[in-house]
Amino acid sequence: MKQKRPNIVLIFTDQQRFDSLSCYGNKALQTPWIDRLAEEGTRFDNCYVNNPVCTPSRASLFTGRPLSGHGVYKLHDILPQETKMLPEYFKESGYETALIGKLHVSAAMFEYDRRNAHDGFDIYDWCHEPSLFFDAPFNAYSTWLKANHPEFYERYKQEGRQLKHIPKPYHFSTWVGETAENYIKNRDKSKPFFTFVSFFDPHNPYDQHPKACEEKVNAKAFEPLNRKRREAFDKSDGIERSHSNCYLGSYDSYSDEAIADMRIGYHAGIALIDEQVERICSRLKVEGIYDETMILYASDHGDMLGDHELLAKGAFFYEAGVKVPMIIKWPKEMGDVSVCRELVQPHDLFATLLTTAGVSEERIRAVAPTSLNLSETVKNQKGHAFALCEYRNSGIDMSRKAYDPPIHATMLRYKNYKLNLYHGEPMDSCGELYDLTADPKEQKNLWQRPDACAIQTEMLVALANALTENDLALHGSVGGTATGVSAKIL
Repeated sequence: MKQKRPNIVLIFTDQQRFDSLSCYGNKALQTPWIDRLAEEGTRFDNCYVNNPVCTPSRASLFTGRPLSGHGVYKLHDILPQETKMLPEYFKESGYETALIGKLHVSAAMFEYDRRNAHDGFDIYDWCHEPSLFFDAPFNAYSTWLKANHPEFYERYKQEGRQLKHIPKPYHFSTWVGETAENYIKNRDKSKPFFTFVSFFDPHNPYDQHPKACEEKVNAKAFEPLNRKRREAFDKSDGIERSHSNCYLGSYDSYSDEAIADMRIGYHAGIALIDEQVERICSRLKVEGIYDETMILYASDHGDMLGDHELLAKGAFFYEAGVKVPMIIKWPKEMGDVSVCRELVQPHDLFATLLTTAGVSEERIRAVAPTSLNLSETVKNQKGHAFALCEYRNSGIDMSRKAYDPPIHATMLRYKNYKLNLYHGEPMDSCGELYDLTADPKEQKNLWQRPDACAIQTEMLVALANALTENDLALHGSVGGTATGVSAKIL
């Protein structure tokens, strides 16, 4: 009998910028299997993360709320243990739920030997990072390596991140793909399922990809680095410290050749992920459930890869760092729209998925009032009026500690403009304002330019309104009911 509610496979990557896929215009790498999902479904062209660092961003995905709604602001914060996460709602709706790979809604050291109290997963095949925590009690990747490749397991355990170019048979991405395939094959066929298939790549270190995957990367297609520093009035203190004191070190300590290698490794990691997407889709077809399965592809934040003289992620909001791919292949009966250019955010997947699972709109709205059902967004071509990305001293510096003094900043994407405002102590008079239509590469900062005074004022007012609107939705009265109280009841 055909299931009324679709199966759901949420494929999630770590630190993947939006323009790293060929369906988003990348010329250095072809990603045919991910592209096929976009061809059969919807490619979202303006998906902005809630925070440019792993833990807060993932907490937004799993709660359906921006930062102030879940309280995870920094890399090492812990999601409050009374918080009910996305999979628990699926379980209550009769789904089997499975985690395969990285979770990271709380600090890594918390998840090392504890589960989030309401994570909701029936099957918990967890691994935070392939080269760390080999002895963690939940590390399913190291368990798999030890059982299937014991000699490599011992070597990897000893060498950790110093071991380069992991061969395909032993690679974390291969384990994720194989485990997902086996789960789909052996699932409880009496229930629909939700599985979170979570890769670690293309996150740094950028040299653990299989060497063979480099053959798929055309390094000549990369845009050349531009090491010409911008004028002093164009740079905030937060950006300067991200430039000189990133957790990967100072940008100036990397040669052009080193950054070129970084870019090659990054894209080679994505090439291997694309192979695993093929593996997962093929298994769904073998099982005869591909058409009735909803497949989503997204990431938690991007990676600068040397653009704007910045590395990885940090206290900045350039497109490469905060805009991510989002693709949804809908169940066949829902039809498809090839491209959606509306503003959306990863926390919208919460309402989208739970609506698909049959959870009532009233219940979703009480828990996640700012999360959009993207099937309606696609149908009506109406997304968010604005997108907020909030950095609350979220990252770490090269000493692996939080920045001191702290860096606080907020991004607003509104209409065709982006405003990046740095605030808190020390007071930073410099912000950033970009016209993304005229200046898509964000090279011309309009902040305090005489000819942009009107739009700067409009954007500052819009930012104040956006923060207030979010605060009232999350903590004020929504439809006559206090949202926080409703969330506890539901």
